[in-house]
Amino acid sequence: MLNEKLGVVFKKGLPTALLEIALIFVGITLAIGFENWNTERKERQEELALLAVLRSNLEENMTLLSRMIAYNEETVVSYTTLLSHISAELPYSDDLIPHFSNLDHWASPYLTSSAYETLKSRGLDIISDSSLRQQIVKLFEVRYVTLVNDYDRAEWINYEVSTVPLMLRHFESQSDRTDAPLDYESLVKDRGFRVAVSRTLAFRRGGIEDLKETQEATEQMIHSISKFTGS
Repeated sequence: MLNEKLGVVFKKGLPTALLEIALIFVGITLAIGFENWNTERKERQEELALLAVLRSNLEENMTLLSRMIAYNEETVVSYTTLLSHISAELPYSDDLIPHFSNLDHWASPYLTSSAYETLKSRGLDIISDSSLRQQIVKLFEVRYVTLVNDYDRAEWINYEVSTVPLMLRHFESQSDRTDAPLDYESLVKDRGFRVAVSRTLAFRRGGIEDLKETQEATEQMIHSISKFTGS
C-alpha cells in the first residue's frame, strides 16, 4: 500500500513528491510514537496500581509485626519472671500461672505477600525503577523468607526438642489455657527446666530483634514506594 502511495506521489513532480513522502513518514512516525506513548502510559498506570496494593500489604505487615513484637516481648517478661522466681527458690504463687501459660507460646511471622505474588506473576520489570525493584525483591525474597526459614524454624525446633518434653513432664494443660505445674517443688529442682527456659529466652530475644529489623525494612519500603509514586 505504501508503494502504491509513493507511485502516485511521484507522478505529481519531484518537489511535491518529496513533500508528500515526508508527510507520510511524519504521519507514520507520529502514529508509532503515539502508540508507544499510550503503551507506556498504560504500563505506568498498572505500575502505580500494583505499587498501591503492595504498599497496602506492607502497611498491614507493619501492624502484624507490631503485634508479634508486643506478644513476644510479653513472653520474655514471663520467662525472666519465672527464672528469677525459681532461681531465688521462692514459694509457688498463683501469680505465676500467666507466666507458665506463656512457656509454649510465641507469635510466628505470618506476613502478607499476596500483592508481591501478583507482581511476580505480572513480571517484576513492570517496576521501572531498578533500585526500587531490587529493594522490593530483597524485602520479600530475603528478609521475609529468612524470618520464617531461620527464626521461626529455630523456634519450632526448640519447641519440639525442648519445650514439649518440659510441658509433658511438669504440666497438665487446662481447658481454660491456664497452666500450673503438677509439682512445683519438683520443677524448682529440675535444672533442665531452667536450661530449657533460658534457651527459649535466648531464641525469643533474638527473634524480637529480627522482627524489629524486618519492621524497619518494611517501613523503609513503604517510604520508598510513597516517594516514587508521589503519594
